[in-house]
Amino acid sequence: MVTTPAASVIPQPVGEKRVAFHHLNWQAYQQILQALGDRRGARLTYDRGKLEITMPLEDHEFAAELIGRFVKVHSPPRQTTLLKRPEIGA
Repeated sequence: MVTTPAASVIPQPVGEKRVAFHHLNWQAYQQILQALGDRRGARLTYDRGKLEITMPLEDHEFAAELIGRFVKVHSPPRQTTLLKRPEIGA
């Protein structure tokens, strides 16, 4: 009896997924945004009654996070200046 080694399984990236809703008013879009919050993984695009929800590629999100961290580490600290203005109580 001859046996062959099991083929190695290489995980494939999960592809981008999209879903679209038509005839949605602006108020409904705002409610959806509010319900999902700021820390959502999906990207929402609204244009003239059409809402498109996109779940980006896992590899893309990893790369975006990595680039963001690189920029943060290698950027000089931001300095802010407050102007003396009566309306801010300075």
